[in-house]
Amino acid sequence: MSKIRLGALGCSVIFRSHYNGICANSDKVELVALCDINPTKLEQTAKAYHVDKTYVNYLNMLADPDIDAIVNTTPTVTHAETTIACLKAGKHVLCEKPIAMTLQEADAMIKAEQETGLVLQLALQSRHSQAWRKIKELLEAGEIGIPHTITVTQYWNDPWVYNNWRTIKSISGGGIIADSSVHWIDMMRYLMGEVDSVSATATASPDAPDKTIDDSSLTLFNFKSGAIGCLRNGWRNHRQPGSNENVEINGTQGTIRADLRNPWTMSGIPIVSLIKCDGPTETNFHFPLPNSRFASQIESFVKSIKAGKTLECTAQEGRRAQEIQETIYKSIKSRKWEKLA
Repeated sequence: MSKIRLGALGCSVIFRSHYNGICANSDKVELVALCDINPTKLEQTAKAYHVDKTYVNYLNMLADPDIDAIVNTTPTVTHAETTIACLKAGKHVLCEKPIAMTLQEADAMIKAEQETGLVLQLALQSRHSQAWRKIKELLEAGEIGIPHTITVTQYWNDPWVYNNWRTIKSISGGGIIADSSVHWIDMMRYLMGEVDSVSATATASPDAPDKTIDDSSLTLFNFKSGAIGCLRNGWRNHRQPGSNENVEINGTQGTIRADLRNPWTMSGIPIVSLIKCDGPTETNFHFPLPNSRFASQIESFVKSIKAGKTLECTAQEGRRAQEIQETIYKSIKSRKWEKLA
């Protein structure tokens, strides 16, 4: 098969990272078209990325026979409509997280994928991080015995989040839980197995521009394995610019600690540390700059297209993350532990 010809639906901030992933796979894919409802942003992006074909109406882009697949970075509220239209137009789709606004929309997207036989892959970028994959490898190798506790901390210090659709509930589906928490919910499930129940609370920071949106949250997890977990994250944390991820997993024979630094910026080298009860005091693993996860994601998307099926980060996995997210919001409202189906 020759190069996969990509169209980009949405010239968003996150698309810049996807573009880096496309460039890193220039032997496999090429960006041939852009679409955005904002003509000025569309023109600026096309000029910056040297793309000749541009569309304001995405249906016109989907009618282009020279496009094989779509990278969908539109706001969450449009994911179901646009992704289903892409699939029905014969285009494979790499769709940004979260999968949709509701489980019903997610089910409709999965149905369209099944009916068309095309690839629908979710942009769960952390699964393509070498550091996160190293953590998974260490767990599966039994390096810390049976894992029983996981704590994930993720903080942003970036005012731009309050200047776009992510803090408009009717467009994003919620606040930090509906947006960035999806990554860590997915990774905790990826590492520790299925979630049994959750208990959560959330708030708006005292200096947050919008007090109706959750921008800081704390969620406790009971996993079906018997393990427990805690996810802490927030948008209003006055640390170094960008995002900080920290992970600690305790097992019966040791501990894994990870300082994943700034995954959305170019500063900081991710470090994963293995502390064994009966071995060396600490073994450290260092990894390339974290934007490589977008390169691995595009490579995975290409492999799925060539295989004729979604190989990883499936729509079903995106749906499961959506279900956990909705259960977290349910717990916040009920102030009780809530079980998943």
